[in-house]
Amino acid sequence: MDRDQNIFYKLVNNENSTTELLCNLMRFASFRRALLAKILSGSCFVNQIEYEDIDTQIILPSGNGKPDVVLDGDNIYVIVEIKTELNCTLTGNQPDGYLSHLQGLKEEDYSEKWLVFLVPKGWIFEDIIKVKFNKADSAYKCVKTSILYWEDVLNIIEESNLKELSPFFNDFYDMLVSWYRPKPIEFTKEEVDMMFTNEIPNALEKLDDLINQIYDKSRAYKCAKRHRGRDLCCEEKAIYFQNEKGNDIFYFGVWTTFWKDKGHPLCYGVYKDYPNVEAFRNVCRATNKDTVEFKNWIMSWFLQKTLSNENVADEIWLQLQPVLEDKDVGVAKEEF
Repeated sequence: MDRDQNIFYKLVNNENSTTELLCNLMRFASFRRALLAKILSGSCFVNQIEYEDIDTQIILPSGNGKPDVVLDGDNIYVIVEIKTELNCTLTGNQPDGYLSHLQGLKEEDYSEKWLVFLVPKGWIFEDIIKVKFNKADSAYKCVKTSILYWEDVLNIIEESNLKELSPFFNDFYDMLVSWYRPKPIEFTKEEVDMMFTNEIPNALEKLDDLINQIYDKSRAYKCAKRHRGRDLCCEEKAIYFQNEKGNDIFYFGVWTTFWKDKGHPLCYGVYKDYPNVEAFRNVCRATNKDTVEFKNWIMSWFLQKTLSNENVADEIWLQLQPVLEDKDVGVAKEEF
């Protein structure tokens, strides 16, 4: 999930931030009622809970803990404890302190009292909670309990067409899918065969060295080398060339997304909002280079025969120079 694909990129990445987002989205009545109907199955007070009744990180009296979410309505009181990771641990108050707090609430104030856990399927403490809930059914007869899964939240968004309601739900849904419903990974026979040779790591190592050599050749120009992504298959390793003001205006490198889509491991180009788009197109036309628009970039690439050259770094540098030297493209020279 990248920044340009999801508004919650790097904003929602742990239990607390996920809790706050979930509660903020409950301001939409259609989501709130559908979610509560699932959480509080059989309750007659679901539609009476208003957004103003919901709060987060409330410290309970008598040292009974600080649940993630509390719903305090006219006739119903609900504690929701949220876990986002399979190995999220339990605190000493989960669930005993919460159950004790709920038991202590006056029945004349609340017709229903609930304790709910929202967790991923396969959460390692789920069996412990189920055992405690079974005991609570007899020890705390006035308290109802339930376990909900994040996969249920995905189903609610799908069944209620909430992605059409707001782009926030679309991004929330995509985020949850990436966490809890990832696409199954299947390797083709050809891919497996390739992995069980030394060809792929050798090729990637040489690409890495190639970019480093081009960077060394670029020392006369204003530029910065960047390596984005911490995965085995990083998003990019690239050189961003700059203008006199130090602003990025030209890209060269390995862009994995472009490589997967177009089949070209090495590419170069300009962003559509850069002032030199037409200049770049003109240089490409003059040097018989094709261009394509891809994810708001105007990109060109190096052909397979170029990478087969005996001295590939020199050949690539030879093809880059017309762009770097074009005054309208605007790549600045360093001052020594």
